Amino acid sequence: MTAPRCAGKALELYEQIGFVAGMAAALNNLAWYQTKLLRHTEAIAHCERALALEIEDREAHAAILDTLGFAYRCGGATGRAVDCHERSVNLYRDLGLHRSYAESLDRLAEVRLVLGELEPARAAWKQALVALEAVGNVDSAELRRRIHAKLTDAGLD
Repeated sequence: MTAPRCAGKALELYEQIGFVAGMAAALNNLAWYQTKLLRHTEAIAHCERALALEIEDREAHAAILDTLGFAYRCGGATGRAVDCHERSVNLYRDLGLHRSYAESLDRLAEVRLVLGELEPARAAWKQALVALEAVGNVDSAELRRRIHAKLTDAGLD
């Protein structure tokens, strides 16, 4: 079974038992996979449905906003992508989730770069690196390396 089908099945099961937080997570996962499959309209609809569930889990809310921003960016709606990523970044920062904060900043920087906003892109990547230094674990090393490479490739280091 493919990952999108598993997420769809999880959504179906969560709906049957009325587990709203599970439904939101499954919708978010499904949206992420759909974006990767270039089904941006479907991904956006799933994220919007997940947000409409009004779950009280702020980390899950941040994750959904981040996925929504990614779907908007991939679908060409860069202005909406910036808004979603900024909201996600703020939530992750407030929650002290450094790794997720850095990942969302990375996606925000990529959108800024697409928009030609070089200084805001550089600033977001630099903030991401600072956040990753706070984490300092091995899992963060790869993200740190990728962000350094993106800064260098964009001539922003």
